[in-house]
Amino acid sequence: VQEVRASSTGPQITAIRGLSEVISACTPEDMALVNSAIFIGVSSSLAASEDSDFMVRQMLGASVKDGTVTVGDMVRPGLRFRFFVRDPAAAVEAVESTMAGYKRARLMEMMAGGGRTPAAGMLLFGGLGRGRSLFGSPNFESRLVI
Repeated sequence: VQEVRASSTGPQITAIRGLSEVISACTPEDMALVNSAIFIGVSSSLAASEDSDFMVRQMLGASVKDGTVTVGDMVRPGLRFRFFVRDPAAAVEAVESTMAGYKRARLMEMMAGGGRTPAAGMLLFGGLGRGRSLFGSPNFESRLVI
């Protein structure tokens, strides 16, 4: 993760300059991911924190002339955003971490004598950029949670 921030007292950093700084700090492994596609994650509110969720959208273009990027969505001024790439290893880690957290919480409930009925199943919603195109095989994430 490479963080680029504008100084509160200095000039604002354009999206292109921020992207340039991020790319210049990339390892060769990261550059392979950057070369496949870059996405923009937009926070849902002005009060977004470092750990906020980001709605990831496709980056459609960029203008060096005015330092802007074009995103496949309406973006309100002042929203926090991040650049994202598709990373199979990070995606696997995120799914495994989510499932481990769920299992840990259920185990703690059971040990504390919680009376909640165990889940009978679950739903997994994958995006279009996942599945075979990201992992090289179908149903990859589904197999992780079974």
